[in-house]
Amino acid sequence: MPAPVCPPSRSLRLPLSKFNAALVESVEETVGGVLGEKVAEAFFSYLANSKGVREDQLASRPDICFSTLEEIFGVTGKTLEKRIVGKLYLKLGLEFVTSNTSLVDCVYKAAKELVE
Repeated sequence: MPAPVCPPSRSLRLPLSKFNAALVESVEETVGGVLGEKVAEAFFSYLANSKGVREDQLASRPDICFSTLEEIFGVTGKTLEKRIVGKLYLKLGLEFVTSNTSLVDCVYKAAKELVE
């Protein structure tokens, strides 16, 4: 499944906490919207308790988040990941275009481009 093209250089800079909040919201909205709010809450709880990644650390560890989605939801996890990155890009005002770049790399590159 193609992933979004990572963003070009931008003059907009934001704190890591705001980038992280946008990523957390994207995960909550996607998982909660598709599978229900309780499932989203359970996912974040599992991520923190079993994988050691709290919500406030998500921008630093999107790889763990996405691999956990795949671990729990299988093929559906890949679809959720793509929707999460799409929502994140929308929230950050970035263009969502497909390419061969991994979704995790796009999160890292967006952070590198946008975070102060």
